[in-house]
Amino acid sequence: MTVLTILSLIFIILFCSYVHTDGEDFYKLLDIEKSASQRDIRRAFKKIALEKHPDKRAGDPNAHSEFVKINRAYEILRDDELRKKYDQYGEQGLKDDFNRGNQYQSWSFYKQNFGIYDEDPEIITLSRTDFLQSIDGTQDIWFINYYSPQCGHCHDLAPVWREIAKVLEGVIRIGAVNCMDEWALCNEQGIQSYPSLLIYPRRDRYNGHRHKDDLIRFAMSFVTADLLHLNDATFKRELSKKSQNNKPFLIVYCRENDEDDCLDKDQAFKLAAMLNNLVQVGIVNCRLNPLVCQTLKPKSSIIYYEPNQILNTNDNNDTRTITSLNIKEIASQTLSYLPDVKILTEDVFNNLMTELKQNKNKPLLVHFVDQKSNEKDLELRKLPSMLNDYNIGRFECSYSTSVCQNLFVTKLPTFILFKLGGYHEFYYGRYIANDVATFVRENAHTIVRALNPNDFPHVTNTLNNKPFIIDYFSPHCPPCLQLLPEFRKSSKKIGNQINFGTVDCTIHNRLCQERNIHSYPSTIIYNESIAHQFHGQYSEQAIINYVDDILHPSVIILDNNLYENLVVNKKHNEMWLLDFFTPWCPPCQQLSGEWRQLAKFMNGIANIATVDCTVQTYLCQRLGIQSFPTIRLYPPNSGGNNFVVYNNGWRDANSLRSWAFNFLPSKVIELDSNKFSTIVLRDNNSWVVDFYAPWCGHCHQFSPIFEGVARKLEGKVNVGKVNCDIQRDICERAAIRAYPTIKFYKGAINSKRQEFIGEDINQLDGDFILHYVMNRQPSAAQEQSHRTEL
Repeated sequence: MTVLTILSLIFIILFCSYVHTDGEDFYKLLDIEKSASQRDIRRAFKKIALEKHPDKRAGDPNAHSEFVKINRAYEILRDDELRKKYDQYGEQGLKDDFNRGNQYQSWSFYKQNFGIYDEDPEIITLSRTDFLQSIDGTQDIWFINYYSPQCGHCHDLAPVWREIAKVLEGVIRIGAVNCMDEWALCNEQGIQSYPSLLIYPRRDRYNGHRHKDDLIRFAMSFVTADLLHLNDATFKRELSKKSQNNKPFLIVYCRENDEDDCLDKDQAFKLAAMLNNLVQVGIVNCRLNPLVCQTLKPKSSIIYYEPNQILNTNDNNDTRTITSLNIKEIASQTLSYLPDVKILTEDVFNNLMTELKQNKNKPLLVHFVDQKSNEKDLELRKLPSMLNDYNIGRFECSYSTSVCQNLFVTKLPTFILFKLGGYHEFYYGRYIANDVATFVRENAHTIVRALNPNDFPHVTNTLNNKPFIIDYFSPHCPPCLQLLPEFRKSSKKIGNQINFGTVDCTIHNRLCQERNIHSYPSTIIYNESIAHQFHGQYSEQAIINYVDDILHPSVIILDNNLYENLVVNKKHNEMWLLDFFTPWCPPCQQLSGEWRQLAKFMNGIANIATVDCTVQTYLCQRLGIQSFPTIRLYPPNSGGNNFVVYNNGWRDANSLRSWAFNFLPSKVIELDSNKFSTIVLRDNNSWVVDFYAPWCGHCHQFSPIFEGVARKLEGKVNVGKVNCDIQRDICERAAIRAYPTIKFYKGAINSKRQEFIGEDINQLDGDFILHYVMNRQPSAAQEQSHRTEL
């Protein structure tokens, strides 16, 4: 065993011992489960804070130190990224955040300002994860209050907001975001003052008086509902037409002299919104339209009719009376009359699975329950009407345990979406019909599938000759729930180039241990049995870029032989950059994405490679690599044993590119007044020129990008730069007012001098500049025509 291998093992053992030390258990300090939601964490902390705050323990010398521990636990667990670090590495993973939690608020703050809406069931306190799951990309109407607990106006609004939530419950969804906790979400939504009240999905902002009636009127202006107003002249035609929708009717009758026993038009409209697309709600004034009421013969103020039976009231079994005038109670009773989700037998379920595997039939949503959980859930009665294009069923696991066992259904009730091709996915959101329906509509036709131990190891051995990207996650991990929707979106964009799968490590714990999964989420691409772990932002584009990097690699993986052949024996004019790393090193993981980006930047300019020192231990030991990552540059015009080590601190792609270009002869010509006037302006060939100032930070950042442009334009277009601190006359005549400014000079005709002003290129993106310049080049035919004219 080599020295490097022994050192690596010692590091891993010591690292793991840190992870499993008996430090403070933050979850125990707050008396919560590891699966606790952000709302659970806030409520638990508030309860403890009111009991154990030092302000309430005067004279106790330990009060401050004990409360600092509790406050630190809260500060860590309320932050999704820090919570992930803590879950993965324990307190050792938080060493860069050692001051977090040392400062806390007064007892009165926690009593009056903390978690303003956490105890209000009608108001959904939203985190960024909730926002991504329930609001972003959906058409549901949300009225959201972005507030700060330190804002007096926010506290003034709180009782009004609670009243609004109660009045509009079921009509629209009322949310609240604490911008002190969810600053990233508030920043993304452009919140700059508190309270900010926004209606989604259009993000309309409310700027009026914060009075209850004004706010309700504003919110209701965004609600659409089909409320049918019946009259003597048209009611038969209208009812017959609406009956074709095959939906039940709910008719509100207002008789003469009993207006106090009838819903008004506003209440009827809200009721229609609550039952939108489920039931056809109608209203009639019997005093003004007696023929309607004489024909329908209502026995109550509100009548429920089964589909297609409203004009045939002889069958009493098809009508039901509703006595309440509370619209929430009316909606609840109406939902109880709707048909429940169909129960699936094992044979029916198996037949549906066979059809889906053969790409027949429609995607299927199944609600798995047992006898105890199979109680009437009126909210879920909405699903059949919301999901007309999908099959929906309920399966009782107590009657057929083998089906649920084969699907690894460990928690009941649960939803599973079965897709064409025989794939399926579990639903992890709230049990609200709108959220479930949104999940089905957005994911029924994605290629993401839930995996279990029976799928391994063949899925990691390039299934169907395609790589597999697998997201190992826990549904109790907020960052995991942020990544999942982005993971699914990326699958739609990438398509069939790669297989997409997920593994729920709370169900398949042993499998995840066997795959060396120690933190969540862990996203890995298996390409020809080689595992590539994703490290980057939890975004659709980051995943797409990562997949492209793996499928079309621009980074060379070196072993001892390749190092000798390609680096030591490199061509004299070649440049190589090498990253010596280990997979368990966090800075190495952070560098990996930047290194792939660097490879794209330097394509055709330098060779970018990596050496995994856990695999190539002999090579790393021989080269004296003692820390990770180690970045070496082997410059051009020198031997393969000459190198420079990168010690500049920042390891982002731009900084590395700037450093690398210092070792290359520049392809950009430095222009003075004489060269600019006699060469650039009189040259028949095109020029692209960078006007810069040496004190300009953006100019330094842009410099390597422009150098890359110059190398790709070599032999096609001339590339130059002008230092405006020295060549002030040129820059004034070229009307340069900002740095850097990029100008294009298309070429003089018959050596007649061009104008100083040139053409502005208004973007600093290298690809844009290349595209702009190349599109301005004359074709060969145009060149020949030009010469003929001359």
